[in-house]
Amino acid sequence: MAVGEYVEAEGEALVEKVMKARAREDLDSICEQKHDPGLTVFLGADGIHTPMRKRSTKKGCKSGKVYKESKVGCVYVVNAVGRILQRHYVYHMGSPAGFGKKLYALVVALGLAEIARVVAFGDGAPWIWRQIRIYFPHAIQVLDWYHVTEHLYGTAAVCFGEASSEAQALATREAQKGVDKEQQLGILKDVDDIVLGGVSGTEEVKPVKQMAETRVWVKQVEGLLIKGKLGEVIEKIKSLPRAGKLAINSVRRLVNYLTKNAERLKYDEYQEKGHWIGLGHNRPWLAWPPPCCNSRLLTYTQIVGCKSFGRPCIGVILRALR
Repeated sequence: MAVGEYVEAEGEALVEKVMKARAREDLDSICEQKHDPGLTVFLGADGIHTPMRKRSTKKGCKSGKVYKESKVGCVYVVNAVGRILQRHYVYHMGSPAGFGKKLYALVVALGLAEIARVVAFGDGAPWIWRQIRIYFPHAIQVLDWYHVTEHLYGTAAVCFGEASSEAQALATREAQKGVDKEQQLGILKDVDDIVLGGVSGTEEVKPVKQMAETRVWVKQVEGLLIKGKLGEVIEKIKSLPRAGKLAINSVRRLVNYLTKNAERLKYDEYQEKGHWIGLGHNRPWLAWPPPCCNSRLLTYTQIVGCKSFGRPCIGVILRALR
């Protein structure tokens, strides 16, 4: 049996055992569940577009590439003083229901299913909150801060009209990294030289001014949002300049996004309780492979029962065993 098939089979067997134990309310048969009041479990989930090889069934036709959404998640265990004790990861190519079962099975296998303080992060996708409600009904649901700021920057960039669409995307990412105006102008010039065929001297000033307006506006809104003043945030978004359909639709979508997730935007309350407000670059899909995979000798316990669980670790195993 191939390594991948073995890991998949063992993982599915664990999910089946956990689901049966859950049905008979006997999770301790899988692993003794902890009840430490000093621990907090932070959960994160997201979907990522994964390139898949598409083979043509017709003669003479070239194979292409298609994308499917895979589900990824993380489990962080943090003590009373905020120290991260453990990091665990889960991956699933398939339905949200299958992902929810895997995430829950991992938490149960780690003895964390009955921890009182659980905080779940998501980007606002309904399927994430649905799975959290099913398997972690007592969890505090939080709209991930870093996803929210991405939406704020994206909408502001459109409304303030920052250069070309390609430059807008780059400027948004670089602004979040704290790149200064001169560097941003250089990035915009490089992009627009390719896309627009050159940038004249009189046009150079405009993108910098627009980016400055975007950053100032976003920082103001972030300051309101972190204090829990959602009403004022909505008003500031509605007051953005809207010169065309793209800007109008972007503002409408952002207002709807925040309104639908209003109960998950209480960042002032979360911080008072000592909770995180986002996972940011701690998201596992931004920093793969996980720390446990540094060793060349990996056991099944390390892969599934300790640090990671799912298909991505197959490639890590194969690389480690070379």
